[in-house]
Amino acid sequence: MEYRKLASLLVLFQLFAATGLPVAQLKAQQPYYVVSFTTCEAVQETEPWDPINTTEVFSTIDKQVVLWVRFGNVVSELYLRYEFLKPDGSPFGVAEDIVPDPAVYDIDYYETYTHSMTMELKPIEGLGDPRDYTGEWKVNLYVNNEYVLTFNFLLLKFGITDYTMCENIQNASPWNPINRKDVFGADDLYATAWVELSNLTKGVNVEFKWIDPDGATVLVDRVWVPDPRTRQAEYYSTFRVGQQFTLAETSYYQDPKEKPGLWKVEVYVDGTNMLSMTFTVEKPPGCLIATAAYGSELAPEVQALREFRDGIVMNTNAGSHFMKAFNAFYYSFSPEIAKLELEYKTLRSIIRTIVRPLLIILDVSSKVFEVLSFSPEIGIVLSGIAASSMIGALYLTPILALIALVLKNKLSSKRAYSFFGLWLISGLLLLGVGEISQGSLLLIGSSLIVLSAMSLSALLALNLASKLIALFRKTSARTPLETPSPFSQL
Repeated sequence: MEYRKLASLLVLFQLFAATGLPVAQLKAQQPYYVVSFTTCEAVQETEPWDPINTTEVFSTIDKQVVLWVRFGNVVSELYLRYEFLKPDGSPFGVAEDIVPDPAVYDIDYYETYTHSMTMELKPIEGLGDPRDYTGEWKVNLYVNNEYVLTFNFLLLKFGITDYTMCENIQNASPWNPINRKDVFGADDLYATAWVELSNLTKGVNVEFKWIDPDGATVLVDRVWVPDPRTRQAEYYSTFRVGQQFTLAETSYYQDPKEKPGLWKVEVYVDGTNMLSMTFTVEKPPGCLIATAAYGSELAPEVQALREFRDGIVMNTNAGSHFMKAFNAFYYSFSPEIAKLELEYKTLRSIIRTIVRPLLIILDVSSKVFEVLSFSPEIGIVLSGIAASSMIGALYLTPILALIALVLKNKLSSKRAYSFFGLWLISGLLLLGVGEISQGSLLLIGSSLIVLSAMSLSALLALNLASKLIALFRKTSARTPLETPSPFSQL
């Protein structure tokens, strides 16, 4: 094998000539001929000097285009000239080399002689950058000033043709982004960066670098795009890829919502920075009603509510999806109540009285979650049922009692138990399926569980209260004087 680097004004790039030198046993009686030729990505560095990854399609992300030709029965020196023509037919440059006379190696002839010419895809002094000329290239090969053959190859423009921030990506072809957006709030569990690569002729490493508002890199994610040849294709006309960034505390970084502001994600392909996208992480909204009641977001009671929401509920799939439904409901009326609290001191006192038991309930629920923290998704479901049951028993029971009084005890407790029991079972089933599919079933299932748990606990509390009242009336009716009771007939 022999390598040469020619220094000539006519040579437009580095030239490597690989030569096989088999021992001649018979004197050749005819001139050379072309055994085969092709374009490829590279050539073997040892005998038999075969082409590597033969193809006629290249992209500007590739490092080089290699022209490979094998001659047979070479009995004398050959002068080779490669004339490169751009897609518009105009000349780009010329490269020259020789096949040395076999006599130099003290043999009669080369049974085969392999030659390759490499055009590097980078700026070439005095000629420009071949990557600027995409399309169908032609390279005419002349041997001893006679035209012999033409190499044809297609040079495509690699790039990113589309990109966006979004909530998620389709989990099947065509892998489109779901809900393009660049502002993410309290209800969002992920921020997803999505890009569409075009004209990709090889496997590449795509890197997503997530940067916080202070300029610090908090996470680097890498995605490997497989070589198109592994999928029986010469190239990908488009390839869509994305990466999710969790908007909650993880083992790698703290909760991004604690650093609201303008975030950035930089996208690299094989180490080259291709683009940057920005997105805004909003500060989580506070509990408006509690904040107005206690006068500050820093009040311990308000902080306790926020910590339960952000530290426990939002860190699970089921909890975060439930918060989407809850926030849509809560923030539809809470601003108006908060305004009234600012105007009426008495209302603020009432709200503080109502919130105090809620803080105890949430503290108990937090302890339930801690016990089950080995499985956060199970823990949030059971602690959620516990919290919902206590909230329903405390806050919803008086409302049901008023309804029962208005309807004069015409409510059917058996039907109500069956109805809300079915809700609870349906919610648990939907939640289980939703955990697998990661779809809207999580939101529906978690909402059904909370509503059914609150309703069932309120019904139980109301029935228990009714039985206690009935027992009290019965006991009161059995006085020594056997005084008739006005409730004895109920």
